[in-house]
Amino acid sequence: MNVVRVHPCGYEERSHSHHPDLFKALAPYLKQRGHAMIEDINKADAILFDSNVWDVGADGRSGKYSPYDESILSTVIQKRIPIVFFDNFDYCGTPTYACPWSGKNDWADMLKIPDQQWARFMYQASRPENCRILYFMRKMQAEGQQYPDWVLPLEYPLFDYYQMVTKEELSSRPYDVCLLANLSTQRFNAVNDLYADGRLKVDAAMMPVRITHEAWVDRHRRAKLFVEVDSTMGSERPQRLMTVAAMLRVRSDHRLPFPRQDMVHQVTVGTYDGHISKEDVDKILSVVNNPDLLYAIYTQGAEHMIKHYSLDARCNYVIDKMEGFL
Repeated sequence: MNVVRVHPCGYEERSHSHHPDLFKALAPYLKQRGHAMIEDINKADAILFDSNVWDVGADGRSGKYSPYDESILSTVIQKRIPIVFFDNFDYCGTPTYACPWSGKNDWADMLKIPDQQWARFMYQASRPENCRILYFMRKMQAEGQQYPDWVLPLEYPLFDYYQMVTKEELSSRPYDVCLLANLSTQRFNAVNDLYADGRLKVDAAMMPVRITHEAWVDRHRRAKLFVEVDSTMGSERPQRLMTVAAMLRVRSDHRLPFPRQDMVHQVTVGTYDGHISKEDVDKILSVVNNPDLLYAIYTQGAEHMIKHYSLDARCNYVIDKMEGFL
């Protein structure tokens, strides 16, 4: 299998310091399994299509999506080359509200944004006489929406491994839970309910200005549980903090490639809008007051993250699905 990466024009000149080059990372794993990352689109058996880069305007905020090399896109359509599409956009949904996504309704929403070249291309490519598509979707919804079998969940591999602490250190931390994040309705509800109950030692702040990553991690090291509560369908917080503390997961409709289990890899509480009840706090207290249970959830959560969400695991998951697709 020969694979070509298709990025927006100027991708190589851009800074990608906020995340690893997820496409380049696939190259050695493809080689290990008898495949190759090549440059010649005419020899491609599939393309990896990057939909995640855009031009930024002079004000540093506004802008438009970057153009692609039209000759490459035309060749893909002409030769009907299969497309592995990486959707990194943010979505939100609930069990009663199905979130939008690019391929929904036979890609009809792409006709609403004809000024964006990637949308025009994907609509044309998706026509039955053209290209087969394998769709990897970040922040995929679980209960509230049905997907075709060619749409699969995929999260960023931003896993930070920190030295695991002992049971004694974890259980002796001064705070029970910690949440430092941008403001959202769900996060506000969760924090408000935790403080209102009053039985847990809570360290929480809605932070319009980000502190350094090191300071953010260090502050979570003072708590037994870090809080993950959605503002959309999930965040990269578990990737960053799973070896720092155990995870308190406020209920979500987020579909993961490898789901976590309640009271095994995380403590699940609350409602989809972020509210936490007295019974939820009872459950949290049953964990933070039981050092053995707390430590088991912490270590099992970290082991699950290492096994399924490292860069190595992500690359092999993608290639597994590509081999089945092609």
